[in-house]
Order: sequence, then C-alpha cells, then structure tokens
Amino acid sequence: MLSFIHTLIKYTLGYKSSSKDESDEINSVIARIENAYEEETRKGERSNKDTSYKRGIITLITTDYLVVDEFYVCDVANISVNNLKVGDKVCYSLLMERDNHEEKHKIKIISVINESWGDAENSEVDIVKPQTLTRCIVGKVMERKNRLLVVEPNNITVNLNKVESEFIPVIGDWLQLETEVEIDEVSYNLNGEILEIKKIQPLRSRLDVGTVTSFDLTKEIGVIGKDTVFNKRICESGYIPCVGDKVISDSIESDQGFYTWRSLTVVPVLQVSFT
Repeated sequence: MLSFIHTLIKYTLGYKSSSKDESDEINSVIARIENAYEEETRKGERSNKDTSYKRGIITLITTDYLVVDEFYVCDVANISVNNLKVGDKVCYSLLMERDNHEEKHKIKIISVINESWGDAENSEVDIVKPQTLTRCIVGKVMERKNRLLVVEPNNITVNLNKVESEFIPVIGDWLQLETEVEIDEVSYNLNGEILEIKKIQPLRSRLDVGTVTSFDLTKEIGVIGKDTVFNKRICESGYIPCVGDKVISDSIESDQGFYTWRSLTVVPVLQVSFT
C-alpha cells in the first residue's frame, strides 16, 4: 500500500529523479496520511463471546420479556415458542459477551422440555445447535443516533460499540456487513435471523489524487473533483483547503446528494498559497 502511495505522489508531483530530499518529502506525505487516518479511525477491542446451551425454568413473564431461573432476561424477539407460562422447563442458548468493562448475556428460548429432568437439572443440554453461516449484507445507512445506525434494507440496527470498524459511518454511506445468521427450515435463500454483526466496512473505497474545486469556509464543507465531498475535520491538522489545491483523498462510496463519494482523509500535496 505504501509503495502505491509513494508512486502516486511521485507521479502527481512530476518527479523524475529519486534524490534524498524528494524521498524525504514523499515519506513525509505518507506519514501525514497515516496520522490523519489514525485520528479518524476508532478501533475497539472485540468482545470475547461464548455460546452454550442450557436448561432452565421460567420464573417471570411480562409483556416485553421473560426471566429464566430468576436471573437471565430474554426479550420477546428471542422467543420462538408460543404459549409459555411460569414454571415451564425450557432449553435456551446463552451468549456471554465479556470485555474490559463488563459481562453481558443474551439468551434465546429454543424449546419447551416436557419430559422428566432426572438429575440433569444443572447440566448442559445435549441438543442440536442451530445451523449458522457467515453472510455479507450490503446496505445504506439511513439513520444515525449517536453510536446506533439503521441500515436498509431490512431495517438492520448496528451498534458501533459492538462491531469491528475502521471508520465512523454517516447517513448515506454504503456498507458491507459481515454477519452471522441462523438458518432453519423457514429460511429462504439463506436469509436467516441475524445473530451477530461482526464487522462493517465500506462497500467500495479508493485512494487517489484530486483538486479541490470548492470549499465553504463557513460550513467547512468542500468538494474534490466533481464527485467527492469532504469535511474540514477530516483534513490534516492545520490544513485549510483552498480551491486549486492538489490533495490525496482516501474516500468511500456514499450517497451525499450530488456527490457519490465521501472522503475519510484529505492530505495536501501542492497548495496554491505556496506556489
């Protein structure tokens, strides 16, 4: 990647030799790109997750959730069995998520147990685990509320605190979601229930050299070429864009009105104010 950037900058600046001063300048630009990229990127440690299958007794039922063994809370959306009542013995899957701050759990009711338990009351259940597969879903960000995204189609909610991502999406961005889905007899075309969203990344990205064609100092919004929009906050620290500047832009596909790309990083190569 760095060798590509090196070649791109040399081509843009019209270098014909490889003197030490020129190499130093190229390396300096590369370092600025890396620093700007690190400022935009927010990486979190992925949670350590374990799934087990257990038995339990329903001890409370409300309109929105039920409680198993007076401890595990199960949302209505994760209940696949009808007509449950307090005292029913059930099989359930237990997903434990551990990170540096806390331990969370999520359960899903799989079935009701009618037979006698014997001595297996606290043992793990010997049942067939649901079939799962990794599926990539393409969608566009339609809403964003703090760290929550709503992606269409299918009204998928993405919690940025729980997924791996190398950038912060905004409304209009086209994404590729790496998900784990459950496949059962009612799943069509491998479209199962989404159990987990593991990673999000841009649908398409590009790194190229362009010219700043407009910049609104008040709104701090600018355009590179004809199709790439950027915000001043993603520019290299201290850089104030001017029309005519040559810049390197790391951008992703995004529906931003008249523009189809959104820049994540902008680093100046040649500034008109210094020529």
